[in-house]
Amino acid sequence: MREVDVVGYGEVAIDFLIRTGRPSSLDDKVWATGYVRQLGGVTANFCVGLSRLGKRTAFMGAVGDDPEGQEIRRGLEAEGVETGTLRTIPGKGSPVNYIVTFEGGSRLILQSPNMTRTQWTLNDIRSDVIPSCRVFHTSAIVPEVAARAAEVAKRKGAMISFDLERHVAEMGEEKIGPLVRLTDVLFAGKEPLGLLGLDESQSSLAKLFEQGPKVVLLKKGKEGVVVATPRKRTSVGAYAIDVVDATGAGDAFAAGFISRTLEGGSWTEAAAYANAVAAIKCTKMGAQAGLPTQEEVRAFISSRGAPGQSEL
Repeated sequence: MREVDVVGYGEVAIDFLIRTGRPSSLDDKVWATGYVRQLGGVTANFCVGLSRLGKRTAFMGAVGDDPEGQEIRRGLEAEGVETGTLRTIPGKGSPVNYIVTFEGGSRLILQSPNMTRTQWTLNDIRSDVIPSCRVFHTSAIVPEVAARAAEVAKRKGAMISFDLERHVAEMGEEKIGPLVRLTDVLFAGKEPLGLLGLDESQSSLAKLFEQGPKVVLLKKGKEGVVVATPRKRTSVGAYAIDVVDATGAGDAFAAGFISRTLEGGSWTEAAAYANAVAAIKCTKMGAQAGLPTQEEVRAFISSRGAPGQSEL
């Protein structure tokens, strides 16, 4: 496998997206206004996003020995993502998710149980199977495997990036604590932090910084992001856009942030760039269809200017 800048360990899936109006109740019947089938999965979206931004990426995860697994592998390779660490597991099924997107951008995601069933195990993690890279990124779909792989990558000199989602935070500090202690860059939102007994205040975040992270990116959707370090918090505004679909916006943000960080940008510069990447993604349906190229991001920022920033 060729040398890469970033290895992403986590989920990949086939996404079926359905666009519709908002039902008046759970028993309502509404018309579908659009259908899309494409690759998805938090970490796979991240890797594809980085690849489109010109970074060399490898996806680390697993699929089943089924047609969907073959489709996933072909799709990642078509995007320039290395698949040497994408395992095919005999007898397992590949994840297929269903996403209902409502007018206005809100959505309901039905995740396949194969997201966790078809995965690497602790016994699979050895030094020789984790590629050397500048950044090791994970969504920790299986926290103990993610922590073991991150430990190997960190020994090889990688910066560790962790995108903490609600369903992983629900597993509790005991499960994800070992990974947090290895983490340099932590992406999180209000809800995942709350599940860990934390909030967005500097005093609360200090507990996280004591464990290891150098920076915490507090994703706030339409309000932008707060870049928190042990010394200060900076709010970086979002771009005002007409949202078609917010699926994968956080993954796009993480890809933009890591891409700009690899280019030498400061934490706040990287966050501003990442907000542009996420905004562009939200103009198209699906997690990956709207992921932009470097040229598209430059053109967007040139036409819209940099988002506002303020110290908190």
